[in-house]
Amino acid sequence: MIFISYRKEDAGDLAWSLGDKLTECFGSESVFLDRHQIKPGDRWREDIDSGLSKAVVVLAVIGPRWLTTYDEFGQRRIDQDDDVLAYELFSALQKSVVIIPLYLHGQKPLPSKAFPNRLARLADQQGIEFDIVRDLPFLISKLEEIPGLHRKYKSDRTGRDSKPSKKPVKPWCIPDSIGPLFKGRGEEVTDLRNRFLNDTSTLVNNAVLRQVIFGLGGIGKTRLAIEYAWRYQEGYSALMFAVADTPSQLRRSISELAAPAIINLNEWKNPEEEVRLAAVIRWFSENPGWLLIIDNADDKESVDAIQNLLANLRGGHVIITSRSSWWSKSVVKHELDVLPPEAAKTFLLDRTKDERIKTPNDEIVASDLARELGGLALALEQAGAYIQNRDGGLTLADYLKRWREGREQVRSWCDELVMHYPRSVAITWETTVHALSPAALTLFRILSWFSPDPIPRSMISNPGVNEIIRLAVKASDLTVGEIDPEQALSELISYSMTRKVDEQGVACVGLHRVVLNIMRDRMPPEAKAPTIVAAADLLVSFAPKDSYRPEAWMDWRLLISHAETIWQVMHLLEEELWNVELMKMLALYYMGQDNYAVAVPIQREVLIQVQKRLSPDNPEIFLAKNDLALMVPTEEKEQLFREALEGRIRIHGFVSEETAETQHNLGSHLINKNPEEAKTLLENAVSTHTKVNGPFHWRTLMAEMALSGVLLLQGFSEEGEKMVHNNLEKKRKHLGNNHPDTLEAISMLVNLQTKKEDYAKAESLLKEIVEGCTKSFGPEDNRTLEAIGNLAKIKFDKGDYNSASELWKSTGMIWERRYAVLKLAEASLGNNSDSMKQHAVDLNNCALELRRCSLLELAEECLRHALEIDVHEREMSDPKIPHRLMNLSTVLIMRDNLDEASDVLNRAWQLLQNKQDATSQRVLYLQLSIAELRSVSGGKYLGYLKKLLTGAPLKTFSNIATNWEIHYLLIYLHQKLPRDTFRFLNALIKVLNDPARITILNDFRQWNEQRLSKSDFPE
Repeated sequence: MIFISYRKEDAGDLAWSLGDKLTECFGSESVFLDRHQIKPGDRWREDIDSGLSKAVVVLAVIGPRWLTTYDEFGQRRIDQDDDVLAYELFSALQKSVVIIPLYLHGQKPLPSKAFPNRLARLADQQGIEFDIVRDLPFLISKLEEIPGLHRKYKSDRTGRDSKPSKKPVKPWCIPDSIGPLFKGRGEEVTDLRNRFLNDTSTLVNNAVLRQVIFGLGGIGKTRLAIEYAWRYQEGYSALMFAVADTPSQLRRSISELAAPAIINLNEWKNPEEEVRLAAVIRWFSENPGWLLIIDNADDKESVDAIQNLLANLRGGHVIITSRSSWWSKSVVKHELDVLPPEAAKTFLLDRTKDERIKTPNDEIVASDLARELGGLALALEQAGAYIQNRDGGLTLADYLKRWREGREQVRSWCDELVMHYPRSVAITWETTVHALSPAALTLFRILSWFSPDPIPRSMISNPGVNEIIRLAVKASDLTVGEIDPEQALSELISYSMTRKVDEQGVACVGLHRVVLNIMRDRMPPEAKAPTIVAAADLLVSFAPKDSYRPEAWMDWRLLISHAETIWQVMHLLEEELWNVELMKMLALYYMGQDNYAVAVPIQREVLIQVQKRLSPDNPEIFLAKNDLALMVPTEEKEQLFREALEGRIRIHGFVSEETAETQHNLGSHLINKNPEEAKTLLENAVSTHTKVNGPFHWRTLMAEMALSGVLLLQGFSEEGEKMVHNNLEKKRKHLGNNHPDTLEAISMLVNLQTKKEDYAKAESLLKEIVEGCTKSFGPEDNRTLEAIGNLAKIKFDKGDYNSASELWKSTGMIWERRYAVLKLAEASLGNNSDSMKQHAVDLNNCALELRRCSLLELAEECLRHALEIDVHEREMSDPKIPHRLMNLSTVLIMRDNLDEASDVLNRAWQLLQNKQDATSQRVLYLQLSIAELRSVSGGKYLGYLKKLLTGAPLKTFSNIATNWEIHYLLIYLHQKLPRDTFRFLNALIKVLNDPARITILNDFRQWNEQRLSKSDFPE
């Protein structure tokens, strides 16, 4: 027998429901539940003892009030001798009956000190965190394993009993539960129940308690209400379901509850709907304790009709599902969000487990599909049902591919016999779209061309937005009325087409990715071009123009994904409709992020477009040339800058901000090639910016810093250094210590101190840069990591190798995460060759950082994958391939895999030997040398060393390699072969001609000596 122990005030409803379910499975003779077995007048202790004598297992149902129910004197019930629950469990412990605690509503297992002494052993019993819908099949399977328990009926794959359950004697018309497929909503179901239980308003006039679940169409509102009804059915005298798409449908649906199969009222036979409706309302008031679910109350008229209905009801609970937020304060509102990613993934795997074609990558693909569908419950169910409906079989990846391709039959497919929902995602959203005003509909169409990321709400209230919407309404052949952007947005929010969100402290609105896709797919052809144009205009009117400047970065972090998305869809239009201002902002933003591979093609297109559209002397053409010159490779820069400068002088005059801007840019470019001309150009730029913008404007300060660089290069060290210090002080005062321009000036001062070998000052300044970058960009930004790396190099050059190593290690976890992100991102790149080539570059760069952080295993894995992509995507003549091989060989050397390192280096040598790339060849020589040095042992070593050190390649390399390159390889050599390192350093110093290098290597040798014991010291 199964004995169910519970506290009525804590979990009575669930315990009764559990008892009924177990009775259906094992039979009434196998389940003891006090409400069935103990009758009025019985001796309850004797009945409990009798039940426990037959029990093979006790289910202890433990909810949030199991321990904390008190009597009228404020004493805990469980501590008292006459507490029935305590008596049951104490007797079970005495009889050594198996006890399984069932922890409800997120309760965790209790420690022994939480129980009275006589029940302390309960803490030793293994329990279950139990949800009756989710976990009932699991519990039943475990009970079947207990000797003496035999199940009467087997369950189907949904977890429901294959034998039809006995129809409840109470009035009932709730749709079926989906059993264990109900995922990720346990907390919401519990919250609904707790709000009903904690609401005391019925104590006054027996009023109806009402709650509204509102949110996006297809987000799972109806399913949540249905599963609530199934979970707490024992707590209600009747459970009813009605639909309220329109007021007339609400009346019809309520009146049909009088049917014989539901309430069975005499008025059912009356042909007048009003008579049946009045009879049902009267029944509700005369039979308290019922639950009514009213579904799909989406428009204002339905909302008003429901509120009128509720005013006439008494004694029950009402759950309303709605996309609308138009509800009075008398209704408790609960906004439902999308399913969490893990719950969405698990649903897809469970929903399709018997129908899909299984693959080893199903877990990963399910995560991708759940993310693509944005956790929208209806879209997830539609995916599962679609796969189930394909008799020939379908993988999750097949469905994901079809969804991403935007196939209409996938997005609008629906089969009510297979799906647990009567409409597809596409049809669900179309019904709401028809209810929108022309202004709200047009705004929604405009916003659908944005990305799914949050959109700053202030963008909608920006000046000029009403005119942008008005033009789009008119061009889309809709009725042009009064345009109020704020009112249009409020309408979308009220219908849950968008939702209010907070992003980085900015008030935003969010649109669901599935909704965006469907809106784009189903938008009438005549509305697409006007709304794409309007989307671009809306963004341009709001976004900061100087997108490359640090002052604009914070705003652009919220806008960049939207700008990218709109730029992509702009290609659907004729070129004359492209928004050149948006293209300019995008190109400059990417330039500011050092992403020239993306910036240059966009800016080239900007130049083409302005040359097509404007007269030859239009200022925009020369601005476009100036901006393009900032981004292109070195060989193109000068010509573009000179053309831009000539045009800007002709149009704007010599003393103008535009002319000074290009003088600054051209001067900076010519610093090494023609320092005299550079100096003249930069002096003019500083003078003009000072006159036009003032001495503390960022343009003036940037030109001044470039000029100081020319002075230092030309030997005016005192004047140049003074200008650097003055420039830094002005930036500190007017821009702040952590402004990127200030950090750049500090970096220039670091270079000065390093050249003067004042490492202490350089180190102090680098610490300031690290702190400033961390505050301005965040601890994981590339600029912060680069600053940490530079600080580590300074410490290394000072001989503080331990501190340098610790700094590199401190960035290790960040680079591990970067590598993990790169691996995840690869799945979305598809077969785009350019994207894969860039991905290989990113992997290579990440591997170099992992190597620097001593994460050699990950670095090797990362480099091998980068090499694999390059071999597949590039010609073997591409110089990237031998460079990848050389990077890989370094890691292999460090990991003592010398045989493979030698093979890899020889492959690189074969690819490099016919190329005019002396630097790479010399690096390769050194790597080969070290690999061979480390692979030779015993008496052969010195002879081999002499042979290598007398060769020209090593001498040549030693004169061109940086200190860092030599140190980097030597420190790993030292870790494995300290004595050989000492000999190698002695030999290397003899072939060096650079006194400064000899000093550094001597320092390294002394550090090496300190780590050798006297017995190891070489002769």
